Amino acid sequence: MALQKLYCTECRRRKVRCIFGDGEGRCQQCIAHAAQCISQDTAGPNPGSNETEDLRARVANMEEMLRTLTPSTNSPGYATQGSDTHMASDHETGVFVNAPLVQFLRDGLTAQLPDLATQPSRQLIGLPSPANPILHLIPTETCLRRIFQSTHRFWSIWPLASVPIQAPETGFPQSVEDAIRFVGVSLSSGSSGVVAKCLAWLCLCIQQLPKDFEEVEARLPLRAKDLISSYLERIDSIVVSLSPPASDTDCIEAMVLQYKLFVNMGRPQRAWKCTRNALDNALLLGLHRSEGTSSTRRSYLWTTLWHQDRHLALFLGLPYTVPEQHIMLANGNGEATPDKKVLHQLNMICGYIIDRDQSHHRDSGYSSTARIVEEMEILEDMIPKDWATSDLEDGSTPLGVPFWRRATVLLFHLANQHVHLPFAATAIDDKKHAYSRYMVLKSAENILQAHEGIRAYGGVPIICDFLDFCAFNAALLLAVSLMSENSQRSSDEAERLWGMVTKFTAQMRQTADVLECSVAAQSAQVLEHIFAAYNGQYEGPERYKVTIPFFGHFQTAEELGADWCLDTSFFNTYNWNETFEFTSV
Repeated sequence: MALQKLYCTECRRRKVRCIFGDGEGRCQQCIAHAAQCISQDTAGPNPGSNETEDLRARVANMEEMLRTLTPSTNSPGYATQGSDTHMASDHETGVFVNAPLVQFLRDGLTAQLPDLATQPSRQLIGLPSPANPILHLIPTETCLRRIFQSTHRFWSIWPLASVPIQAPETGFPQSVEDAIRFVGVSLSSGSSGVVAKCLAWLCLCIQQLPKDFEEVEARLPLRAKDLISSYLERIDSIVVSLSPPASDTDCIEAMVLQYKLFVNMGRPQRAWKCTRNALDNALLLGLHRSEGTSSTRRSYLWTTLWHQDRHLALFLGLPYTVPEQHIMLANGNGEATPDKKVLHQLNMICGYIIDRDQSHHRDSGYSSTARIVEEMEILEDMIPKDWATSDLEDGSTPLGVPFWRRATVLLFHLANQHVHLPFAATAIDDKKHAYSRYMVLKSAENILQAHEGIRAYGGVPIICDFLDFCAFNAALLLAVSLMSENSQRSSDEAERLWGMVTKFTAQMRQTADVLECSVAAQSAQVLEHIFAAYNGQYEGPERYKVTIPFFGHFQTAEELGADWCLDTSFFNTYNWNETFEFTSV
């Protein structure tokens, strides 16, 4: 370290010591404040030139400060409310060249700095890029290409895959080459939101990789699970840094993708928190005033957010965020498509079920249910019958279209199950609730059928621990019903239902063999033990204790993916326990 004999103009202005590191071309103060380091001895013998250079340094420093303080996208200062213009990163658009304060300073100094106003926008010098802390964990181009070749057919099923994008260079990729370019451009953009979105999208690709991917050439920098964790930590730090007062739309899109990541991991509570955070920021940016007006990026994003919020709020038994007055059916430039109409109505009904379940007026529960049942019957008529059998292998349309149609059918039956669950348990003693019990079990069958139709594509399972868990619950309900002393089913009917359960079990075992899915593995194990014990073929421990997480009350970081066989005293306060004693057939 060395003191400079002659202070640079910035240190002279700040009246601090001018210290240079070994081999550094800029002093420590200028590096810390992102300022130009201009030595006073470069000004020559003319004393007036020092003042000119000092003025240059001051203006440059203010310009750099403005870069760090001004949002890069969708800022109310640069776009009118409701505008959908997607601004590129700062150094791409040159927005700060014409920033009002900088322009005012330049105009006032025209006589002294005649060339400053025409200088091009400069890259930040010495400031850390948002992607820098994670760059050493980005796979090589060869490895990225292999990742994208392995997963590109699944991209269209992820959130925002069809969102309108005004900046093609940072829009979601459609091909392997697009993806290579997307990663390169995003990570070098200097925009924190774009970097976070890119990392989240890359996580979804890595998450879909088969187990044996790392056994081939072009290995990942870390194990897939550890690499995703590292990326998520970086995304979280970016989200926190951009939160006050609100994140930009790119960052909100990153949170939407995080939701999908956590849903795939079987971590619905974490996914719910991502959506709530995204909704808070979306409200501050006014996205709730954009829905229903056109098929723009902001409108599409807002619709996706409140849909996600209601899906998980229903599953977790929590209130939803967005009231009905802030929800509109997004019509685009014409009539809403059947897909949009069905999804809109389904999520509205999810809200009605949540309102009923969260109400303190228990006496009104069944009357509310009757009205919801009517809404569900209307919705069922709206769903085209071929959605349940649409071919995922149809090459004429992206996978996302038939996949989400089948997923919508599954979500419909899942919601229908939630409509009747509060009354199904009392059906044995109260005959007026027999219909609710019938509908819960019928919905369980329909969930398994829908799950079978969307689980695999081209022989490769589509990863989603949350959907697997929903289907597992359906299979478990059927198994418990079949084992119950009160089961009145014929032998043929029982055989048919056990066939559905065992088929699902085999599918979960295959999924666990191909992908890193702890929920699939544990679902298969539990159902295998139950079926073996029911048929007198069980060879496991004499007492097999398993705790099935439900409504998110599995208080570990892994949530649904944690070990279900651990002794969890947390559940002892809930009346969710059921013990079955098996003897030989």
